[in-house]
Amino acid sequence: MKIINITKIIALASLILFSAPSFAENHDNSIDHYKIMTDNYPPYNFGKGKDLQGVSVEIFELILKELHSKHSKKDIEVLGWAKAYHDLHKNKHAMLFSTAKTEERIHLFKWVGPIVPTKISLIADKSKNIKIKNLKELEQYKVGVVRSDVGEELLLNAHVPKKHLTAVTDIEHNIKKLSTGRIDLIAYDEEAFDWALKEHEGEHPDKYETVYVLAESDLYFAFNKHTPDELISSLQAALDKVKASKSYDQILKKYSN
Repeated sequence: MKIINITKIIALASLILFSAPSFAENHDNSIDHYKIMTDNYPPYNFGKGKDLQGVSVEIFELILKELHSKHSKKDIEVLGWAKAYHDLHKNKHAMLFSTAKTEERIHLFKWVGPIVPTKISLIADKSKNIKIKNLKELEQYKVGVVRSDVGEELLLNAHVPKKHLTAVTDIEHNIKKLSTGRIDLIAYDEEAFDWALKEHEGEHPDKYETVYVLAESDLYFAFNKHTPDELISSLQAALDKVKASKSYDQILKKYSN
């Protein structure tokens, strides 16, 4: 009859018990285990299916290479902004780009950036001759916003009544409404608005004008607030290295209007 070595059993159990947190920690600290999300927001991130392009997409690819990650742009999920933004709040292994870093959002997520500057403005058809001196005047207009986008957040935080906002899932719907007079203004990133116009025949940036600047900020890679600081630090270091290289300027030049 074999005698069970209690000492060995205890040692083995201890090894398994104390190793488990280590494996979990390594899992959290690797970008390879994160859900990477983006939306159609040219010139920063856009495309259909897995054929993604844009300033932020190419920069993120270089970050992945710096970290020797198994991920590539084929692993990036393209979702509607509202859904992706919701998932970012709920999934502790999630990231989303390109995300404007505002005072209202700063404590909601962890951030890697900046990627590039962004200017969120109210944009109107020049022929309407709309003049806005303060946001109180918006009560006489209909403003198109993308649901959960920074434009909508800025207006709601400025106490613009929700009844004056028309929220849709993407900018293309709002451009159609603006061009047909169903809304008076669009709250959106100026550069992204100009790029979105390229998809609409007969539309051109010269037809429109900025009538009020809501905010000037920067675009970032946003992570769930439970992301370990170690991972954020390694990603930030990789981004800083990319931005110091010639590749960064080449990417910006490639997507400049």
